[in-house]
Amino acid sequence: MQDRSIAFEKIANARDMGGLHTVEGRVLSPGLLIRSANLSEATQADRIVLRDKYHLSIIIDLRTETERTQMPDASVAAADYLPIFFHKPY
Repeated sequence: MQDRSIAFEKIANARDMGGLHTVEGRVLSPGLLIRSANLSEATQADRIVLRDKYHLSIIIDLRTETERTQMPDASVAAADYLPIFFHKPY
């Protein structure tokens, strides 16, 4: 299995999802989709890499509102921020 890890100074568990197959049988291009832990501790250098190397355009935050409030993500220039709210079924 290919190692998709991306080394950052403070962003934990970053992975480039490039090479994964979609349900339609296509393959994600490297650098197109990156997943990681939260960006709350991202350093300035980390944010520059996301902006300049990966051309980050949108941050999708899947954390709860409580998590986002307690540890807000660092902003990345030119990237939109989209919090996605998941509700537990009753």
